[in-house]
Amino acid sequence: HKAIAVNLSDIAAMGGTPRYLYLGVACPAETEAEELEAFLAGALAEAAEHGAVLVGGDTCRSPGPWVLSLTIEGSAPVGQAVGRDGAEPGDILMVSGPLGDSALALKLLDNDELPEEGLLKRHHQPTPRVGLGLRLAELGLAKAMIDISDGLASDLLHILQESGVDAMIELNQLPQSDLFKRHASKNHELLHLPLHGGEDYELLFSVAPQRANEAIALGKTMGVAVSAIGVLSHGTGTALGRNAQGEIRPLAARGFDHFSLG
Repeated sequence: HKAIAVNLSDIAAMGGTPRYLYLGVACPAETEAEELEAFLAGALAEAAEHGAVLVGGDTCRSPGPWVLSLTIEGSAPVGQAVGRDGAEPGDILMVSGPLGDSALALKLLDNDELPEEGLLKRHHQPTPRVGLGLRLAELGLAKAMIDISDGLASDLLHILQESGVDAMIELNQLPQSDLFKRHASKNHELLHLPLHGGEDYELLFSVAPQRANEAIALGKTMGVAVSAIGVLSHGTGTALGRNAQGEIRPLAARGFDHFSLG
């Protein structure tokens, strides 16, 4: 489910419609047919839920662990796909869903603690916001958009740098689930996870200020919370965060970096 969902999320982030799935699987020689069939059942169910069909791929033997290679194609009408370079000064930054649940679940698992079922599902079976992304694009609401995979602060920088704007993020407005709040109330060290944790696969997008309420209303009709978390201004691609006490600090991109040597 997750292998497919995280790829569908990239299509959602451009306001596209998923079409075709190519799936390469390499598994150890001792893999039982039932294991492979169970994997395919989960993968194909996730793809089918969002309209993607398996049209090609490969299966081979791996000397080590399972290795998966996925490509999902999507489409959008000419001029409707949403990139990362359309944000403008004055736009409102908005995000779907709660943040930090997936990273919290991983942290608990790493500490040999069993997360609640709601947290586990957010980590192991994230929901790609395909429907929301499509409607944001169709209605012309999202001017720039990305999915949150490496952490809000890190992924935000892609929009800021490609659009040539700065951002002020209201840290006390980052949406959190009740489960997350319960854990964070006992351990304040967890409070950085909505900003830097990653693997939320929610949508981060900019909206013209006069249409922000329209985006929030759209989320309600689709059963997905949409929250305003900041505003964009003229700049060169940097982000600041303001806490509840009004203190302002630069936001470092401390999320996951595929090419980091550290």
